[in-house]
Amino acid sequence: MDVRHLSDKETAEYAERLKDGKVLLSSRNGIFQARLYAGNRRYIYKSLKTRDLDVARERAVRAYYELEFRKEQNLPTQQKRFSDVINEYVRVREAQHLRGDYVRGKNAKGGGFSREAQRLY
Repeated sequence: MDVRHLSDKETAEYAERLKDGKVLLSSRNGIFQARLYAGNRRYIYKSLKTRDLDVARERAVRAYYELEFRKEQNLPTQQKRFSDVINEYVRVREAQHLRGDYVRGKNAKGGGFSREAQRLY
């Protein structure tokens, strides 16, 4: 277990590597966060929403195992943010409008949504 306490000049106050370095547990302003290695030089950052070191360790390890499970099952490793989903929906609707595909109303086939827009739900 690699543990280091960092100076006040650095952004993190505490850092610890877990699970053979695949998890970096650190604190920022007293709140613990985890950096999880997702593969292919990608990392997922997650707030652990606690100031308790033992609770933070448990949550970081749990998040690591959840990430590993999602990778094994070929599931998305991160959920889309709501703002990303809305932006994608707006792009689809604008494209439909420009093509003339957009149909309004309840009686429209498929509830007024194209297969492309239904995929978002």
